[in-house]
Amino acid sequence: MSGAGDAWPDFAAFLAERGHGVRVVTMGDTPPAVRPVPVDWVSRRLPFPVRYTLVAAKARSLARQADIVYATATYAAAAAAATAARRPLVAKLVSDLPSSEPGGTASSGERSRSSSTLHPPASPPSGG
Repeated sequence: MSGAGDAWPDFAAFLAERGHGVRVVTMGDTPPAVRPVPVDWVSRRLPFPVRYTLVAAKARSLARQADIVYATATYAAAAAAATAARRPLVAKLVSDLPSSEPGGTASSGERSRSSSTLHPPASPPSGG
């Protein structure tokens, strides 16, 4: 998890506080200062092919023990890891809302078409 304003520490902590095991694979110019969960970090100072391969390899290794792979960036690496580990991939796609005029904000109709809300099931699925 990385990118999207680097909100991953809050989301990782949120999940961990609720009893989920969370591991993060990320790239950065420096190691993350905030680490609410274990983090596997790859330096952006490495050449792109090297660092992307390292991210994919780390993600694949961790995905084998995961229930899901969640990605906010490095989607190809996450997809490769999830596929190799035969785990589902959840990808957070981030984009700007459409604007009705330069410098304006989206109308309420545009906002409702551009976002959705997912509701958790009423009860956990039964095992089996």
